[in-house]
Amino acid sequence: MADIFLHFKNKFARNPELIASDPLVHQSLERTYDEEIDYEQWKDSNSRLAILDWLRDQFMVQVSAPHKTHDGIDFFSSSNTKGFTIHPALTRFSDNNVKHLFNYLKEQLSRADYKVSLSDSRIYGRGFWNETNQRHILKPLREEPEEFTQVILELTLKNESLVNLKVTACIPNTDFPRSTDDFVALMETLLV
Repeated sequence: MADIFLHFKNKFARNPELIASDPLVHQSLERTYDEEIDYEQWKDSNSRLAILDWLRDQFMVQVSAPHKTHDGIDFFSSSNTKGFTIHPALTRFSDNNVKHLFNYLKEQLSRADYKVSLSDSRIYGRGFWNETNQRHILKPLREEPEEFTQVILELTLKNESLVNLKVTACIPNTDFPRSTDDFVALMETLLV
């Protein structure tokens, strides 16, 4: 009986598709030349203005009447993180538009004294489909950050279709309660 148990244990341990935490592919995240050109055109377009206006409006609704935010966005706040998740399938924005927003937010943070600590892409086998997680982790240039220790931007795709864009700001561990003003300032930085 023990031999059968060990046989299956070893079989599953060697099969990366059956291990959810081990990516099938892990590589650095870089845009192609064509993606760079497309992104630069997007930055000068009405599409960028529309998605930033929508995000700004939803944030203001969240601050004043949280129950009235659009179904396509969720804001979250805990003792150690603040952020939001955009679900493109529930909005009027294309996957391409949201992917460009992902890169735009990284660019805005880089201009605001955050440096890219990691940009990577991981692909996980999930049985009959693949999940791709693309992320940028940005950390403040200051040694002792007052607002956030890092900001994580993450795109999740299922078989190349965009599932969500998540922005998570990690709050330093302190004995003092945090003000929401820090996240408001971060949102103002992102939405310029």
